[in-house]
Amino acid sequence: METPVGNSQEAFKRAVESLFIMTELQNTAELIESGRLDELEDLWLDHLADQPQNLDFFVGTAELLAGSDRDRTTFLLDLVDEQLREGTHWQDRLELLRRVGPLYLEPSEIHAAIMGSLREMYRNCPSLEGLIEKVGLLRAIADTSKTWDKVRRLQGLMQFERGTVVWMEGKGPGRVEEVNLELESFKLELEQYSGLRVGFAAAPKLLRPLPPHHIERRKLEDPETLQDLKRAAPGELLLTTLKSYDQPMTAAEIRQLLGGLVADDEWSSWWSQARQHPQVLTATAKGHQAYTWASSESDALETVRQQFATGDIADKLKIFRKNASRSTEVAEDMAGQLRSLALESLAADPGIALTIWYALDKAGALGELSWTPGKLLQESADPAKLIASVGDRAIRERLYHLGLEEHPDPAAVARTAFSLENDPRLLTTLAEWLGEQDPSALRSAVDDLLSHPRRRPATFTWLAENVDSPDLVAGRSSLRMLQQILDCLHQSEFATFKVRLQRTVETGGPATKLLAEITEAQAPRAEQALQRAPLEEHQRETLVKYLHVRFPSLDGARETPLYATPAAIELRQQELRQLKQEEIPANRKAIEEARALGDLRENFEYKAARQRHEYLNARLASLENDLSRVRPLDAAAIDPSQVRIGCQIELVGAADASRSLTILGPWESDPDDGIVSYDSEVGQQFLGKRTGDSVTVGGVEWEIHEIRARG
Repeated sequence: METPVGNSQEAFKRAVESLFIMTELQNTAELIESGRLDELEDLWLDHLADQPQNLDFFVGTAELLAGSDRDRTTFLLDLVDEQLREGTHWQDRLELLRRVGPLYLEPSEIHAAIMGSLREMYRNCPSLEGLIEKVGLLRAIADTSKTWDKVRRLQGLMQFERGTVVWMEGKGPGRVEEVNLELESFKLELEQYSGLRVGFAAAPKLLRPLPPHHIERRKLEDPETLQDLKRAAPGELLLTTLKSYDQPMTAAEIRQLLGGLVADDEWSSWWSQARQHPQVLTATAKGHQAYTWASSESDALETVRQQFATGDIADKLKIFRKNASRSTEVAEDMAGQLRSLALESLAADPGIALTIWYALDKAGALGELSWTPGKLLQESADPAKLIASVGDRAIRERLYHLGLEEHPDPAAVARTAFSLENDPRLLTTLAEWLGEQDPSALRSAVDDLLSHPRRRPATFTWLAENVDSPDLVAGRSSLRMLQQILDCLHQSEFATFKVRLQRTVETGGPATKLLAEITEAQAPRAEQALQRAPLEEHQRETLVKYLHVRFPSLDGARETPLYATPAAIELRQQELRQLKQEEIPANRKAIEEARALGDLRENFEYKAARQRHEYLNARLASLENDLSRVRPLDAAAIDPSQVRIGCQIELVGAADASRSLTILGPWESDPDDGIVSYDSEVGQQFLGKRTGDSVTVGGVEWEIHEIRARG
């Protein structure tokens, strides 16, 4: 974490001051151009009396005046120089000398003025003269540009005079114990490192002086006072912490920083009190909620008003929830604007209106709003769709309960909601309600989900996590469900759910219980599915071993052929070549580069590369296994007298309904396009059937009207 240099409010003030100076210099330029130099001198003296350190004004004016009246310029700058010396503003004097020294001093005088300022500034520093000699400030004094380079180097070293409290990145706070001119190094005593030496050249890059108010310095020098502050004024301790850094801090960062002061069992109580301090503000840092500070309570309220005024609706709600307790006036102002937004959103976006209603209700600020969520749901043509439009999960949960209790047709609400919802907890709530009130609707919804898992990846992932629930999977093929779960690991639609899906097939996971229900006849196909799945090798070996323990006949079983079209085989061969020639070599290089970064325990790049390594090797083994036993389908050699692999079937159902189905291998399977795998439950039902035979799929009976080889 960086050492503080100010905060955003100070930056804003500097920007305002800069704008003010520009305006003043425009006025100055007008006075010079019009020859009103006496007025200019009066203005200069006014600034000198009120703001003697306002160098931007003095330097800018002097540069404008020097071309027309050099003597007056010298006189006025001498006045500033004298004022800075009398006020012991030595750093400001050095800055004046650097920027306009030649306008009021002879070249031979500038070096003496510089040295005089430095010796006054560091008069109590024993290392000064030695460092002056070390950086060469007493040599080549006529070369002014080099002199200023030496001044910068000297000041960079003087900030680490003996006794200075510093922060070293990665090693924490400590104190400079020795300045060694011969070795050109500083000796440090840090909390975890004793006698550490840092060279003069590296010190400005590695070390940061800690000002007296900094929390890390106070922890080092005065921990008892901080303990008292923690107990008596939690908010002041938090404010002290925030003031120490120039960027917003997350709660996790604050907790880590105060680890030695606020014990784990004290944190919740302390934190709930501390963040109520009227000068503490919430902010956003790197996508996470963070905290910063305002210089006063009134500044904090003004910042809240500005944030609320410029934020979108989501921001306004967050700001309202977190800041309504700061001020009754500000809270009512925000609530009034939110009530107006809720009314405006009723027709265009009722989901937003509902979200605002609950935020206002929680704050006791509904005011004159006359409608209620219950009334809105009752009047809605599609209440489930309305609820789904609400982004907040907790509010959706309340609305589901409201809809299921008060709507005239709660079953319709639950059925539609189940098809729209993605949140696992809410899906469980809806499934439990349907299981009790409308079991056939639940079964139909699950059937649809199993038929088209890629249409609703979030809901199918939830189903995979709950396959051990009898209400959801009773009577369904355990093999087919396992195959679908493993197949979805390959699908791009499930990229964001891959970790959750993989957990379902970990040892003892819900999906692994499907293996306990698989028959001996189904075991070879279950093993094939496991071998093809992109699992970690240890995970795959555990599951396959379990199957072999259950069914010893698998140990001597002949390898089952895998049938695929020539085009599908070529795609897999291309993928295998790409893995071997491009992806795996690139991954090895990434691992080596990440390893070179060090500290593998906290090295995200290394962990990501290792995970990628495991996936690529699992995929390589799966492809090599599949290609070793694949058999190409030859359309010319397929006998269409009965349904075989590679056949296209024309089906006729009730009321002259028709559909086309193609039986191919698992690589080509695409149920949404009418292509099913021969080892799927549906595919197995059709294999061996002839024209005129009937097959029931999903509760619907179909008659085979025509069989032909797929061209």
